[in-house]
Amino acid sequence: GREVLIGVIMSSILVNDVWGRTFFQWQLQQRGIDLTTGHAERLCMQLQMIDLMSTDMTILPATATTVEITAALQKGVPIYVRGEDGTTFSGAISFADLYRAENGQSTAGKLAQMVPYLKQNDNLARAIAICNTHDAVSFPVLSDTEESEIVGFVTVKRIMNAYQSVLDRVTREEHSFTE
Repeated sequence: GREVLIGVIMSSILVNDVWGRTFFQWQLQQRGIDLTTGHAERLCMQLQMIDLMSTDMTILPATATTVEITAALQKGVPIYVRGEDGTTFSGAISFADLYRAENGQSTAGKLAQMVPYLKQNDNLARAIAICNTHDAVSFPVLSDTEESEIVGFVTVKRIMNAYQSVLDRVTREEHSFTE
């Protein structure tokens, strides 16, 4: 009996060293169960920005004048600028950017500031990482195509609420198993 147990332990160690996982983990993976990450992390990786984003924003062409920018800012929604090609994301504009306009004579393309962005298929885990490294209220969400078109935006509050929902779900599931 003891020899068999030692053989099983040694073979498990050898398989783990060679394959990077145990035979049992490999069997689980074949059934679609991945134990390399926690449940909350897996849920964060499944939730994409396209599920969280809002489209209530203003998109201006690079040629928009300061009068058009001022009118857009009064709406109280994020303002994003399309590049000269008419599709590619060029940046964002805030009141501070408008203030920089020389005697009110500038265009959206000249005033737009490049800001951190997310892609529509980026997951919640990536969004949280971006929030941790950039001080912003919201982030534009761009298409996953080569053109990187502006398709929406997501606020830090929405990202954090989604993360809290994931944690709440995991907690409920854990407690349902213990009751």
